Amino acid sequence: MSENFLHAAEKVYKKSAARWPFRELFKRKIKEDIRKDDFDSFGTLFYALETRVAAGGELAIDIAKVIMEICTERIEICWGKLPNAQYAERDLVILHMAKAVLRAKIDAADVLFKDIE
Repeated sequence: MSENFLHAAEKVYKKSAARWPFRELFKRKIKEDIRKDDFDSFGTLFYALETRVAAGGELAIDIAKVIMEICTERIEICWGKLPNAQYAERDLVILHMAKAVLRAKIDAADVLFKDIE
């Protein structure tokens, strides 16, 4: 998944008219890329996720959800099956990292809501 694609996705996310069909397309694209690359390019994707959370976009939430979904699938498939157990452990760590990013996003939204009150 290229940085250019993520940048273009961010622009579309800001336009409400094209949001839902594009979000589903984007989620499928992320899933395909992760499954194809087997998390080899995950560092780039997670960095993109963190920068988008800092910017406060919905794009980050969708990326985190897809990452969590794929990690959960992979953990269920290979849990306890050697040598795949080491990959399940790695996926569990990635799952917790994505959860932490979502938690930071929720906390930031909560602080913003309190500021508005």
